[in-house]
Amino acid sequence: MTDRFDGLPAELATLPGESRTTFAALSTANLVANDALNRFDFSGARRQHEETLQRSPRGGPFLVMHSHCVAGLAAREQLDIAAAGRHFTDAMTVSARMGGPSRSSILAGALLGGLRYEQGDLEQARALLDASARLDRQGGPVDFLLATFGSGTRVAALIGDLAAA
Repeated sequence: MTDRFDGLPAELATLPGESRTTFAALSTANLVANDALNRFDFSGARRQHEETLQRSPRGGPFLVMHSHCVAGLAAREQLDIAAAGRHFTDAMTVSARMGGPSRSSILAGALLGGLRYEQGDLEQARALLDASARLDRQGGPVDFLLATFGSGTRVAALIGDLAAA
């Protein structure tokens, strides 16, 4: 298994007309952004997010949430912490506003919680990371899992809750 998408048909992310709002086109756009993130092309990942939202601002709540999260991860890697925080917050807000399941908002909250931990806001970090840890899941994207369980454990230890850690 690889995290590279060599030969991924990027043109699917730029389909004209009604096709551009399809689940497949939005999913492909997110894969293109993830591929850029995995290749350390952080500007490319952020650019793909902006292009995706311009074409399909009302796509499915999970897909739009995921796009914001990838853009936030790219911003964080570029040390644009303010933008990363905005993207993660937008991911939570958009998901909830679009009628998406709270699960999407909670997943996005894990990334915001990880960022808040890095900024020293342990109270907000703990609330967001604890909510994510309570989700019933068998796996998921590694960035969400690292935030939930890696940062979540560190926050618990820092506040003295070693049993939870």
